[in-house]
Amino acid sequence: AAEPEVSVVIALCNGAHTILATLDSVARQSLRCVREIVVVDDASEDDSVRIVRSYGDERIRVVQLPSRGGVSNARNAGVQAAGCEWIAFNDADDVWLPDKLEQQFRL
Repeated sequence: AAEPEVSVVIALCNGAHTILATLDSVARQSLRCVREIVVVDDASEDDSVRIVRSYGDERIRVVQLPSRGGVSNARNAGVQAAGCEWIAFNDADDVWLPDKLEQQFRL
């Protein structure tokens, strides 16, 4: 069977102190199915967007919202921007275990 293709949608709001660990946990997935990482910035007022843009992963795309609308609004914007059949949600202060996506697809 073909490997699934996944868009990871990360809702971000003032997450400068945690976003690197979040991105690292997505990048280190044992199942190499993540085709894009859509980071939706919900009008952050810190260095979050600069940190994301400097991460150096060509799969990352930043969507900046003009005003704060909350995490659900940010996730919805991420779904609209996503291009893969499968979508996995993460938040800017969450870290995935390395086999998170592998376990989900196995189930």
